[in-house]
Amino acid sequence: MLKQVTIQDLELLYHIETTCFPIQEAASYQSLKERLTVYHEGFEIFYIDHQAIGYIGGLRNNECIYQIVCTKMLFYIKKMENIK
Repeated sequence: MLKQVTIQDLELLYHIETTCFPIQEAASYQSLKERLTVYHEGFEIFYIDHQAIGYIGGLRNNECIYQIVCTKMLFYIKKMENIK
């Protein structure tokens, strides 16, 4: 399931960002906050069984991007299962 992001989701987005990327590559909390403030409509959180497993952020100009991201999310699901 996809959910439109709001500024209230900032903590969750930052948690996902720092879980999925090395700290040197992860977006900072402030950077995510600025992006959400300017264009929260461009962000969506992916949920499976009511658990957030990832997000996408950016411009929506091509519907096939969802297929690409969903395929990549399968990798991160496995990675996050191992973190618990």
